Amino acid sequence: MRKGVIPASVADTIVNLAFGDLDIDRIAQISHEKQHSLLGLIQEMQHIAGPEAGEYVHFGATTQDIVDTGLVLQVADHYERYEALLTTLRKQLATLTKTYAQTPYMARSHNVHAVPITFGFVLARYLDEIQRHVDRLTQMKADTLTGVFAGAVGSHSALGMAGIAVEEALMAELHLQTETVAWHNAPDRLVAYTSELAMLGATLAKIGRQFYNEASTENQQLADPFVGQVGSSTMPHKRNPENFEAIAALAEPIFAAQTQLMHALLSVMQLRGSNCG
Repeated sequence: MRKGVIPASVADTIVNLAFGDLDIDRIAQISHEKQHSLLGLIQEMQHIAGPEAGEYVHFGATTQDIVDTGLVLQVADHYERYEALLTTLRKQLATLTKTYAQTPYMARSHNVHAVPITFGFVLARYLDEIQRHVDRLTQMKADTLTGVFAGAVGSHSALGMAGIAVEEALMAELHLQTETVAWHNAPDRLVAYTSELAMLGATLAKIGRQFYNEASTENQQLADPFVGQVGSSTMPHKRNPENFEAIAALAEPIFAAQTQLMHALLSVMQLRGSNCG
């Protein structure tokens, strides 16, 4: 509308659509019948908008513009959550590092006693490692949060000379970066982001695994916090390090998912073609 591509009255109608009026069952039915992930939503929005405005719903766009940019918006929301969680984790690790700065701790190599250190030193190394993850996530944030609105095959051809200006205005409104060239078949930004998350998961799993081992009966250098939990229904004397165990175990699904995403960098070419389907 602001770029003069579609009539202002039509744009107002589309912008003011009441999404609460969407017929979810009808959307699902159309999507199933047409075997297309977005067509049901598009046709339902066209139906609600009416014949005149409906012609401009999805005008100049392609499915990947909507799906990819929608995914990036979800990632943006997750970024804020990760930043908050990692800020809390760093503060707690910093506090514990100072608290246990002089607490004796037996270091190990190849799982065998090495030389004494302090538990604060152990935590300081993990704090430094977490900080590197935070730095990398911060550095890649702007590049990761890049949307796309380039139309079929990513050429902006449907909107003509106004295509790039429309895309820039849309991304500014969504608080996303504007692409240099359409990335429909090149989701490397997102895979780089998930790679960093996988490495973060590895660090957390490493902490969990070390603490799990140190909580064993033979070591007993650490223990899972006791808040009244029962370690066993038949062996009440047990204090199982289940939180440490769970942290370590959760890394494997992350690694498996990241492997699939790496394959997606290649398969997306087959699915979306040399430019975009």
